[in-house]
Amino acid sequence: MLTSPAPSLFLTHSIVGRHLLTNFAFDPDKPYTFCCICGDLYQDATQREVTPESPLNKIAHATLLRKTWASSHAKTHSTREHELLRLSGRAVTPEAAVRLVPFGISPLTDMVLSDEHEHAAATAPRRPQDDAETLPTPTHVGFSGSKSKYPF
Repeated sequence: MLTSPAPSLFLTHSIVGRHLLTNFAFDPDKPYTFCCICGDLYQDATQREVTPESPLNKIAHATLLRKTWASSHAKTHSTREHELLRLSGRAVTPEAAVRLVPFGISPLTDMVLSDEHEHAAATAPRRPQDDAETLPTPTHVGFSGSKSKYPF
């Protein structure tokens, strides 16, 4: 019998030294999505323009862009990588934690339950080394292997 893993808690916090970063567009208070395997983040200008008061079609479009990116990005990882993450019972890999923590996204449950994740978060750079991805939108739509801040 297969059971679903317990939900994982993520702590979101401010980005250390954000004011020192030039041409840094990522806004942790706006919708974004990230890869649980490698830690790549996606947030384009559309995501940063969305507010809870935005028209429903704009919110839906932003959601579609995140899901499209997630689906396309998931294909960059092998089936084995997806399976290993699933079997680990963790929300993210330690490699993803190293990339996410500087953006103010800490996989709290993983850090408490896994020494490897705790070490990854503790040794992660204090501020992001690059910005979130804003790649051209792929044509395939779907969702797999990524977490979204706004999963609607």
